[in-house]
Amino acid sequence: MMRFFLALLLAALSTGTSLAQVNDDRGLEPVRIGVRVDARPFVWWDESTEGYNGFVYDLCLKAVTRAGYLPVEMPVDSQKRSAFFENGAGDYDLLCDPTTLTLQRALDFAKPEGDKIAFKDYEFSPIYFLANGGHIELSPKGAIDGKGAFSIRTEVLREQGCDAVVENNWRSKNPNNLDTTTNQSETAVDTPDFWHWLRGIVQLRYRGPDEVVVVPNTNIAVWGYVDGTSIEKFIKAQQKQQGGERSTVCLKVFETHNEAVDRFCSGYLARYYGDLDIIRATILEKGRTCEYQESPEQERTYEPYAFVLSSARHPGFPKRFITALYGLFHDGSLRASHRASFPNVEMTSYLNTLFQINDIPSGQTIAR
Repeated sequence: MMRFFLALLLAALSTGTSLAQVNDDRGLEPVRIGVRVDARPFVWWDESTEGYNGFVYDLCLKAVTRAGYLPVEMPVDSQKRSAFFENGAGDYDLLCDPTTLTLQRALDFAKPEGDKIAFKDYEFSPIYFLANGGHIELSPKGAIDGKGAFSIRTEVLREQGCDAVVENNWRSKNPNNLDTTTNQSETAVDTPDFWHWLRGIVQLRYRGPDEVVVVPNTNIAVWGYVDGTSIEKFIKAQQKQQGGERSTVCLKVFETHNEAVDRFCSGYLARYYGDLDIIRATILEKGRTCEYQESPEQERTYEPYAFVLSSARHPGFPKRFITALYGLFHDGSLRASHRASFPNVEMTSYLNTLFQINDIPSGQTIAR
């Protein structure tokens, strides 16, 4: 029945009818929900069912319905998500997305200026989930060409920079007349013309009979992450720590986790950063066979998830949604949804504590 009403709603909108003019037969006001299509296992578009799925989506739908509104789903990919956090593009009443609550984002909502003025009616919900941000790297058994790390002539890096390295998707290769080695401090080539022809190939030692010219190398590691991730600041701090006189880290930004997984499992990335739950689920869903190691606990980040809510169209919506959210914690609906969405994953002690904190008293039997 709900999908029938949504179909009617979309048909009405396609003819120019405004949201304010559309209601189902219960008189519910429609709210625009920006639903992430590619953040599995939290929320994604499921091709097999032709509908949205995931723990976060289930939570959004239940809270909006319990708050007394009609959910109107609008697809959001990583690009639209980035545009929203840049200038509010999309004009959503609710962003159904695993959004990390950060001080900067809270400040953008509290004191919007310039392009951020669009956030004057936005606020965050209470934190509803705790995730771990970190990285994966190819394990020795699953490594391809040195775990995504290679060397190039320092002069080439100085001339072209990291952009040329990551955009050309350079990685170690082994043509018949080349000897590829790892972690060498020098590379030998015969003439500038020969190098110019092979400048897209890295870590080279020419085997020909001609006299060679020895030039210094810089060791390169390419790290990848998805555009708009809150872990970007942490990645860049790690990048500075890893770099040195004869080594450097280049960053590659991807539009989707699917694209990042493809490049990582093909050996083009030394590390792939992001929400570890999303990374694991994407590798599993794509059926990739790359073996990897996860970052240790001390190298992970704390990712508190909260919903983004707007009062622009419906002034009472954020308060009613938050009240409904607390109700879902209180009656056990969120625990049940977590078990269904993560059947083989034990809830961490930190997440369990968060669920207990958000299970606020009903207020009917509070001792005075």
